[in-house]
Amino acid sequence: MTPSIDRRTFVRGGAALAIAALTPVPASAKDQLVVATFPGTWNEVHREILAPYFQKKTNADVTQTIMLATDQVAKLAATRGQPPFDVAILDEGPTLDAVKQGVLEKYPAAKSAHFNELGPPFRNEWGPAISMQAIGLAYNPKKVKTAPRSWDDLWNPAYKGRVGLTALNSSLGMAFIVELARLKGGSESNLEPGFLALRTLLPNVGAISANLGAHSALIQQEQVDVAVHNFNFIETLKGKGVEVDWVKPETG
Repeated sequence: MTPSIDRRTFVRGGAALAIAALTPVPASAKDQLVVATFPGTWNEVHREILAPYFQKKTNADVTQTIMLATDQVAKLAATRGQPPFDVAILDEGPTLDAVKQGVLEKYPAAKSAHFNELGPPFRNEWGPAISMQAIGLAYNPKKVKTAPRSWDDLWNPAYKGRVGLTALNSSLGMAFIVELARLKGGSESNLEPGFLALRTLLPNVGAISANLGAHSALIQQEQVDVAVHNFNFIETLKGKGVEVDWVKPETG
């Protein structure tokens, strides 16, 4: 392992791989960094850009483990004391869970030359935040002539069997259920109104994907017409020529 990162070092909301690339430390050929990463575009960028840069600067191998944030925390808890990877990418919710379970080490800021250059909203004791995400409604403009305007539009009878959701153990799924709970009178600590609302949405749900990569495939293959989705994934699909657009719901 490199001196700057060890098997007990984990970070919030971003990859130490990116930070390590900014502060490379020479390593022998046998050294290896094991990194947990998300499916889809995250994995692609890490594999094609960050990992080769890190390898070039340190002479260390990089191995990726593709896993959702909630699954990363579960894996760390199950292998307490012998974590299977050196670096984790966690959204805010799973980070709080990981801290509560005691499976994170505080980020070694003193060993990161550029960490303190980040603004306070983008760093804390668990590491750097490397991404901010907008969640809204993706839709197929060929099939949906009037763009949805709010989360309530998911219940439109015209979308029966054509709405796509992600599993609730994904960060997108968790964010959606929290927002749904808030809109129905609940909160982050009271999700029951969200689950009750979700039950009434089921007749409109045509598919539930396991992760964001599979979720994007549903749209690309036109298996769903409307879906809860992240802005950056939709922009990636549009760049590939997929018929899709995205709106931010009026309710937030």
